[in-house]
Amino acid sequence: MFRSVTEFWENWYIIGENDAGLDKNGKFQHPGKDGVESTFVTLRHMCEVIRVYPPEGVKDLRDWVTKGLTHDELVAHVKENSEADGGLGPNTLENDIAIGIAKRFLRETYTQDKGLALRNYRDDWYEWNGQHYVKLTLKQLRGVIYEWLEDKMFMQKDGQGGEKLVPYKASKAKMNDIIDTFSSCCLIETDPPVWVGPKSKIAPSNLIMFENGALDVDDYVHGKITFHDPSPELFSLNCCPYNYDEDARSQFVEDFLSETFEDEESVNLNWEWGGYLLTPDISREKFMLLHGVVEHRHQLVIQMLLMVMEQLLERLYL
Repeated sequence: MFRSVTEFWENWYIIGENDAGLDKNGKFQHPGKDGVESTFVTLRHMCEVIRVYPPEGVKDLRDWVTKGLTHDELVAHVKENSEADGGLGPNTLENDIAIGIAKRFLRETYTQDKGLALRNYRDDWYEWNGQHYVKLTLKQLRGVIYEWLEDKMFMQKDGQGGEKLVPYKASKAKMNDIIDTFSSCCLIETDPPVWVGPKSKIAPSNLIMFENGALDVDDYVHGKITFHDPSPELFSLNCCPYNYDEDARSQFVEDFLSETFEDEESVNLNWEWGGYLLTPDISREKFMLLHGVVEHRHQLVIQMLLMVMEQLLERLYL
């Protein structure tokens, strides 16, 4: 009888309740939402199911009607606020199979517009912080997954061809299975910096990473400033701890270098050497001796370069 009714009406609307709150033990609960998801599981293979909740300040459909709900208002609200994609709710898993859970976790937690933001390199985990990749301990990663799995339900076959919602009980063994499946899409086998998304024509060794993006060194030395937005598709473990600003200058440093060196060529060489230290390129295999610098100014020049790079070196994982 129920199936024949669902065949008669192609679309079914499930209107939940705004009854979220804390139980007597102080734990968050939302029984109205749980009921919606349970009903959705029952109906989803029979017809298109549209899920919707009353507006804020309205407990349920009865309360909504009491406050003067009209047919037109209901239709307009459903169009603007319904969930009709046929997918599962945020707390419902398709099943308890590790690979499916892992893919959904990565999609919801570590996927951005420009790609995946979680990587494994030399058995260590790294996450994208918006500028470059930073180390994430296995304990921290487990914590993120445990938090994501909290209050999750999954659909379990009932032996009669039907489905029912069952709480997902996380365990160390299940956690290990989920993390192991990450290797299929998170593994990095090439030393950074390296592109991990669609291949780029720009060699990573020609980029200097700043907090606001990457500077193309090849273009820069030819008088052209080419700047690229930060992207998780570039697996890089270091980043200059400041924004790149082509107009930034330090009159104090310029005066100091002019007073320290006898000619402009030596001043320019100092700037060039400082830029060389910021790149991973060591193909030139050169070293420089400061000769003829008066007093202890050579030490100050070296100290200045070290101070510029100090925070960068602290961010570099070897």
